[in-house]
Amino acid sequence: MAQAERKQLENERFVAQEAKYKKSKWREQHRELVEGMRYGRKIKAVQQRGGNIRSLGPAPKVSGIEENLTECPYCYRRFNPRIYKNKFPLLANY
Repeated sequence: MAQAERKQLENERFVAQEAKYKKSKWREQHRELVEGMRYGRKIKAVQQRGGNIRSLGPAPKVSGIEENLTECPYCYRRFNPRIYKNKFPLLANY
């Protein structure tokens, strides 16, 4: 009986210790960084040729972005809804 209780206690400690460490998302974050850098290079190349960067389409989606942010249709940046309401007239003329 004591041995079964000891094993159960060890299992509980192991589960608690495992839960303490968060799983790393570095691969996903690295992939998003690389995609963002590639998109930045595309923008730079289009600007140097004198093209319109809007023809590239939206920037790659980032998983860590909060869902309540509003994306600007002109620059594809994401803003807090309150700030977007104030900045939208300025961005529309940009």
